[in-house]
Amino acid sequence: MRLGGDRGNLSKDGAKGRAASATVGAREADSRAEDVFLAIRDLRASGASLRATAAKLNQEGIPTARGGEWSVVQVARVLSRIESGTA
Repeated sequence: MRLGGDRGNLSKDGAKGRAASATVGAREADSRAEDVFLAIRDLRASGASLRATAAKLNQEGIPTARGGEWSVVQVARVLSRIESGTA
């Protein structure tokens, strides 16, 4: 009798789990991008830079997906996600 350990299925099951996790993560990122896109679009349409947009989102208390403060890179990534059509 053999208890625990690798029975030859760990690499296959691990790959399946990582793929499922990546799919869920992408879906959540897309949903969050769609949620904040209107605010970002309106700020950018009024001529705000990426830095000013991040500052305004922070000033208005709109949290990032992880609850932190906005940075230029995060604003750019949301715009990129929407523009590429993945969200």
